[in-house]
Amino acid sequence: MNKEKRICVFGDSLVSSEYYQKYDNWVTILLKYVSKLNKNNLVYNQGISGETTTGLLKRIDIELKARNPNIIIIHIGSNDANLTKGKIQTPEKEFISNYKNIILLSKKYTKNIIITGLTPCDESKTRPTIWSKNEFVLNENIKRYNDIIKIICKKENILFLDLFDDFKNQKNYILLLVKEDGIHLNKKGNEFFAKKVIDFGKIKKIWWKYVL
Repeated sequence: MNKEKRICVFGDSLVSSEYYQKYDNWVTILLKYVSKLNKNNLVYNQGISGETTTGLLKRIDIELKARNPNIIIIHIGSNDANLTKGKIQTPEKEFISNYKNIILLSKKYTKNIIITGLTPCDESKTRPTIWSKNEFVLNENIKRYNDIIKIICKKENILFLDLFDDFKNQKNYILLLVKEDGIHLNKKGNEFFAKKVIDFGKIKKIWWKYVL
């Protein structure tokens, strides 16, 4: 029997639907997909613009307890890797601790956890960012934090979808980003992201298997 899915998606502005008004973001595309599999499937968008692992760690247990999901998807870490006035938003040691605790809390509710990797930026628009002359977003830092997440997931036996290279290996990945800020995903970028998540879930049989 294909039990209904309650999917919680956590993250930053790449998750939050409030940023995307003119087109569906990848979480909304995912909702439409799983709804076709079972009309009773639910996707809770728990993204907050500007979120970091520090912020997510403070709220994730409360959010999970309220919704009791059987699938959890997490996309977090890009803001942690940002440089503000020359300093990393979340130092590596703190970042590792935060991520491990986020996973630990998530495991209380389900073993079906997918963590998606970080996506690259267009540095011609992020050195500095359009919203602050003191904030810099660099692919070198994003890649380093992405690799940290990958290592943690391997040690914790968590499914990891590595998106950084998937985006970078596109002929011109910049065309998948919002041209004004070089960070957020445009319509094509969200469609690309959603397809990667959906296909990954198919391979791992996340969308069909009976979830305890």
